[in-house]
Amino acid sequence: KSDAPSKTPNATTVAVRISSKNYNSTYAYDAATNSYIRSQNDAPHTSVDSKNAQLPIKPKVVVALTMGYGVASDKHSQYATTGTGAGTIFQDGVATPITWAKADTKSPITFTNAAGAPVALNAGQTWVVAVANSSFVTHQ
Repeated sequence: KSDAPSKTPNATTVAVRISSKNYNSTYAYDAATNSYIRSQNDAPHTSVDSKNAQLPIKPKVVVALTMGYGVASDKHSQYATTGTGAGTIFQDGVATPITWAKADTKSPITFTNAAGAPVALNAGQTWVVAVANSSFVTHQ
């Protein structure tokens, strides 16, 4: 969809608790670029461009999905990536509660709003994060 920054944003700061401070992330809404500036472990999260310059990670859309969670035998987090669940899409400075669905590993994931209609996303980078419990994602 086309960018449509909200005149009354309700999600200017998004916090995601994963497992420890080292992995927790925050997303600060930047109205000038209609994107979310990502930080992890209280520091800016950056990527390196082709000229070796550090650039902030600034997704247009942040999607937080609540998924079944377990710990694999090697002690890594393991999320169920098929089925259905709740989530929130953050874009244009607004939080939209959604339901996600993915029938099997070869099917696309879909996002629908409370009315059951598909949710369109802004063009550009989308950052998806999985959490075990919806209370691990907060916004203001």
